[in-house]
Amino acid sequence: MISHKKVINDVSVVVVDDHELLRRGIRETLKEHPGFKIVGEGSSADEAVVLVSRLRPDILLLDVSLPGDGVVAAEKIKHTRSTTKIIMLTIYENRATVKAALNAGADGYVLKGVDGNDLVTIIKTCLKGERHVSPELAARLLTDENLDQPIAPATPQWSTLSSRERQILDLVALGHNNSEIAKELKLTENTIKHYITPMFLKLGVRNRTEAALLVGSKNRSARKQRAKA
Repeated sequence: MISHKKVINDVSVVVVDDHELLRRGIRETLKEHPGFKIVGEGSSADEAVVLVSRLRPDILLLDVSLPGDGVVAAEKIKHTRSTTKIIMLTIYENRATVKAALNAGADGYVLKGVDGNDLVTIIKTCLKGERHVSPELAARLLTDENLDQPIAPATPQWSTLSSRERQILDLVALGHNNSEIAKELKLTENTIKHYITPMFLKLGVRNRTEAALLVGSKNRSARKQRAKA
């Protein structure tokens, strides 16, 4: 569903991603950085086109794997001669899709879960008229080996998670911070911090957003398997 509001002076940002958790993470990140304001949100390629047309934001953060195709949305938006800078977001992608997005006019192409400070830096870079591609993806573009193989995260070691780590992971996936998790499990916040890093290493993720997306993907796969049974 499309939502939007008016904003004055700040760098205006529209976020289009079909994961509410990721949109919320970006909202929280930009709240911590003065001068940026999210003015609209959507969850499909069509909504991205409509929001940019209506709001003319400075920045569009656009998921590649949207219903309707994020790359197609980027191309449509650029064809309207929009001055909006488009930064594509992805969990992992192949060389062909990266090139297609850049050819469609994307100004940036970054991995989801990017550090908040890095995201702000990337936005500022694109606002200056420069292009940015995550180092992991840029390296793939420059190498002659395995050009079209997915850049995927490490295989999650689900079986190595302890029961306590599973409890914490479920709460992380619901969007709870360390303080809230500690209160829920009747533990100290320092204890929760002690569990987080080893847990992320086992899952092959870098932060809470990637962990939550991974859990969501696992749960969807499990539901599909049950439906087939």
